[in-house]
Amino acid sequence: MISETKKLWKKNNPEKLAEYKRKFRSKPGIKKRESLDNHIWHVRNRDKYNARMRQWRKDNPLKAKTHDDNKKAKRLGAKGSHTLEQWLSKVAFFGWRCVYCKKELTQETLTKEHMLPLVRGGSNWVANLAPACQHCNATKRHKTPAEFARWKEETDGRVK
Repeated sequence: MISETKKLWKKNNPEKLAEYKRKFRSKPGIKKRESLDNHIWHVRNRDKYNARMRQWRKDNPLKAKTHDDNKKAKRLGAKGSHTLEQWLSKVAFFGWRCVYCKKELTQETLTKEHMLPLVRGGSNWVANLAPACQHCNATKRHKTPAEFARWKEETDGRVK
């Protein structure tokens, strides 16, 4: 209903719509007046903003890590994303243990293992994630779980 009303208003008021766009979309990429004001505040208070963000990252390490991981996956062209709650639910499902070596994990040793690696077309959906220790995740690299198991068997787990 509302979208129909908006469409009708836009059709009947092209000059008002053009004026609105000139007024509120004066800078490329900025869609609303509030966004422009927000941008100006960030430019003028860069040090204050950076200090606030550093403190937030320090207070919320898992949220910051999840944000960074989603951003990296998007940059690599992977489909999907996940929330911290979804990830922690998956970790709890595995009992806070590494999916490969069954070592007990802590917040410090926990890493996200993409079962089908992002570089091989894997997604960033929570269904493609599993908890792994730093050692297993680093040695698995871009292998699939089957390739990693075969490699571990052949090398006895020694890094070549």
